[in-house]
Amino acid sequence: MNPVGLILCDRLLNFPIESLPTGKKICQPYFRIPSLKIAVAMHEKYQRIIFNLPQKNVYYLLNPQNNLPKSENVFREKFEALSGWNGTTGKDPNGSEFKDHLVRDDVYIYVGHGSGHRYLNNGLLDCVKLNPVGLVFGCSSARTVEYGKLSEVYGAQYKFLMHGSPSYLGVLWDVT
Repeated sequence: MNPVGLILCDRLLNFPIESLPTGKKICQPYFRIPSLKIAVAMHEKYQRIIFNLPQKNVYYLLNPQNNLPKSENVFREKFEALSGWNGTTGKDPNGSEFKDHLVRDDVYIYVGHGSGHRYLNNGLLDCVKLNPVGLVFGCSSARTVEYGKLSEVYGAQYKFLMHGSPSYLGVLWDVT
């Protein structure tokens, strides 16, 4: 079965569709996609690529606010031991270096608070094409928020997908 892309209305964006028991009974793979326009653009760009998560050319941002010692203890040695993996641990990333990794590397892993949007929304990424798959492990890193009077929704996942990333994996709620 081919997967089905779900384009949800604003009111359902933060609803846990993936956790509904009916999804398990149907046995139909499905995923969220922000809009039909993004779905078409991604299909055109990646239709010839068989997706395999690469083992090298990975950039990680681990505990950038330096206040998650348990997470850092779990992941630091593992990340540093892997060949081709480079990253920043326990401090904010250098802006231009961070941008270079998001343009060139295959995978971006974030382990910290939220989605790390403060590093993405600083203007550095406004006119660049993002290359990596985003694996963002922070509380509510896939949650959308309303902006402006028209109640448009936005989140870090939109930033990644609209700038060319093939996919974004995040968390809808707080990690406990």
